[in-house]
Amino acid sequence: MLVNKNIKTAVELKPDSPNNENLDKKFNITDILTIWGIWARQQTLMHNKPYITTLACDHKSELILDDFEIVLIDSLITKLGRLKSIKSQNEYKVLKLFYFGELITIHNRSVIALQTISNIANKMHCNETNIKEIKRNAENYVIGLLAMQTMLTGIESDLFNRINLNN
Repeated sequence: MLVNKNIKTAVELKPDSPNNENLDKKFNITDILTIWGIWARQQTLMHNKPYITTLACDHKSELILDDFEIVLIDSLITKLGRLKSIKSQNEYKVLKLFYFGELITIHNRSVIALQTISNIANKMHCNETNIKEIKRNAENYVIGLLAMQTMLTGIESDLFNRINLNN
């Protein structure tokens, strides 16, 4: 959610609201991208329900993102995928495989299965250390785009403020 600090909001969170405590907590970018992956799988399942199931066990998280924040993350990841450099394409591929998963067929049934670092390394014909570095670079790219959005628009993003940048 975008917030301009110069404008008072008409709707404020109640002090005892469960969402209020989430605004003070700092989350890792991996938490945010995990929530994005869950959302993206759900979107895929909604559009292709009879044909696709998911093997991913969607974990419980204290992090709550609104629709605008999820779509923002989705657009940033899409932007990464549209860049022409091989490095950017590899970063996009690793993020997508790790957080969204891969569509595979098991017993004539399409399934979205999350991929581990070692599975991704095997698919991309490199070692796990390289995949971890590519993943970290891609996560930092998403953080950088969120920071750029704040800088260019002058509107501070609550999502960016909730990211723990010390990890």
